[in-house]
Amino acid sequence: LKVNGTVQNILNIEQLKFNLNLEELSTSYDKANSILRNVKLPEGLKSFGTFNLNGKMEGMLNDLKVDELVLTTDANSGFDVTGTVKGLLKLEDLTMDLVIKNLYTLADDLDGFSPTGMPEILDSLGRINYQGEFKGTLTEFDLTGKLETKLGVLESDIFMDFDQNYSTADYKGDIRLNTFQLGK
Repeated sequence: LKVNGTVQNILNIEQLKFNLNLEELSTSYDKANSILRNVKLPEGLKSFGTFNLNGKMEGMLNDLKVDELVLTTDANSGFDVTGTVKGLLKLEDLTMDLVIKNLYTLADDLDGFSPTGMPEILDSLGRINYQGEFKGTLTEFDLTGKLETKLGVLESDIFMDFDQNYSTADYKGDIRLNTFQLGK
């Protein structure tokens, strides 16, 4: 851990306030689980190996500003985001307004997040890269940006509204496929 900045009200999580430049945080699923005993981490994170996080964070857990928050992993997944995150203390209150400079993954990296794994057809996408904006909650959000895969490019300006278990969704907006190789 390599960090500099200020932290206030460290003993009261609801009043915890910080202004940090996180230069280096390196951990793994097992290490994080041993420290965060009361937090249930998704099993899918195990396959990510070592996590490396750096960036700037300012505010409180209910109103957090992040600047160039970068996550890299031993797997093929990571991100670089800037924006605001509100309601971190209760996931049902969580809202985000993020500029996603880069979000990348492979379908295989996400298998552990679903009881049945990801559909095999997603493997044909290869590395998935996304740049754009995310505004909303975990189940209801606007997504504007560009998704690049080995099959082509998808550009979106779409609103998604999932039910709580993500089994159905309503959506509206525009999706453009550029040189997308459908059927491969």
